[in-house]
Amino acid sequence: MSGALVVGIDIGSSSVKVVVINRKTKETVGACSRNTDAGVPSTQPGISASEQDPGRIISAVQTCFLQIPEEMRAQIGWIGVSGQMHGIVLWKSGYGWKRDDQSGMFSSGDCVSTLYTWMDARCSRDFLTSLPKPDSHLRLATGFGCSTLFWLKRHAAHCLDDYDCAGTIQDYLVSMLCALDHPVMSTQNAASWGYFNTVDSQWNKEILSSSDFPLYLLPEVKQPGIVAGCTQYKWCVVPQATIVTVAMGDLQCSILARTFATEVKAVVNISTSAQVCLLMPGDFVPVIPSPENKFQSEETVEYFPYFNEQYLAVAASLNGGNVLAAFVEMLQTWTSDLGADVSTEEIWNRLCSGSEAVPYDSNALIIEPTIFGERHKPNSLGIVRNISPSNTCLQSVYRSLCCGIARNLCSMMSPQKLKEANARRMLGSGSVLVRNVYLRKQLEELYQLTIEVEGKDGCDAAFGAALVAANVHML
Repeated sequence: MSGALVVGIDIGSSSVKVVVINRKTKETVGACSRNTDAGVPSTQPGISASEQDPGRIISAVQTCFLQIPEEMRAQIGWIGVSGQMHGIVLWKSGYGWKRDDQSGMFSSGDCVSTLYTWMDARCSRDFLTSLPKPDSHLRLATGFGCSTLFWLKRHAAHCLDDYDCAGTIQDYLVSMLCALDHPVMSTQNAASWGYFNTVDSQWNKEILSSSDFPLYLLPEVKQPGIVAGCTQYKWCVVPQATIVTVAMGDLQCSILARTFATEVKAVVNISTSAQVCLLMPGDFVPVIPSPENKFQSEETVEYFPYFNEQYLAVAASLNGGNVLAAFVEMLQTWTSDLGADVSTEEIWNRLCSGSEAVPYDSNALIIEPTIFGERHKPNSLGIVRNISPSNTCLQSVYRSLCCGIARNLCSMMSPQKLKEANARRMLGSGSVLVRNVYLRKQLEELYQLTIEVEGKDGCDAAFGAALVAANVHML
């Protein structure tokens, strides 16, 4: 373990990113990203599911990692991993992955499930209200690991018989690299699953056991920044015995990447989804709500574990870059139906390059872009108002859609809350916010704050994971 470099790996909803930093200077010396293209049909047809192939994700991680120069990979001594929160993948110990002795590369094994992602919507509100009430200040929602396990137990119990391990997709990668018999999970990812008390860092085992929940699938929980293990083999030229930290949440790592060298408290992140975050004081402790509010709460701000036992106040919207992507997909479908062949890349370029040229229109479309619902209002849908013959050109619709995303975020985390926290400026992260100047300007106008972004091209979470592995944050 003589390497001077640290690698951060982030497994997002649609892509993976790898960032290599100098452990001493914290400067980025290498970075790359790759789309995963991991979406697969549901293993239980007829439901509103969102599933991905873990094998494709691991393949994308390794393919991306191999883009880093070999001499640089040979100097890596520490690995930090972050990824999409809430989701769950199951596997059987000893059969969850394979390793090719000649190449040293991993692939998914003979006994591993699909990844049920945070976007999975199989758990209806009626189903959620039928579950036991958690001992936690965080609401339960569809797409959360424990909610999904409850659903599988009730509707496809036989599929659980094959597995004895479960974790997020980033926990799966860490288990693979360290050859763990049973996964470990950070408090950040445990909180995202539900039924986890963040104050005492314990699963609600008594509550869960009374409802025939498969407790044996719950991972051991550790604080973020703790070592999960060491690589058991040489991997992609990375030496054997390289230290690997417990996997963390992508949101927390993104925030860390943007704030570790500043005193800024507020961050807005927009990638597939969107969040506005506020770092809470060190003595803040969340309050568990009354029982009747645990499922029906319409509170838009929740408090998630961060680092150093601090909390983040988070307004987490399910509608971010995925809304813009759905709009682009719709446009491509329409042009195809009309006999034209226009690529998604060309549509994106036209939208982004032309939105600044469209003059302000006081009679613009008003779009509520919540087409994926929200956790505090899961049944909400998108709404378009104020339609007239003069405001439906392509660029006008796109600008109104960006305005709608910004207004929705602002309604969830009010400017007043940031003002009360004495936030004088905001830091911006996430690939969509970095690339979309108009969306950023809309947020600045609504919050009356300057948003500072850096051109990391959406690699903030990977950079943050590398910082944790480098132990720069006094963890």
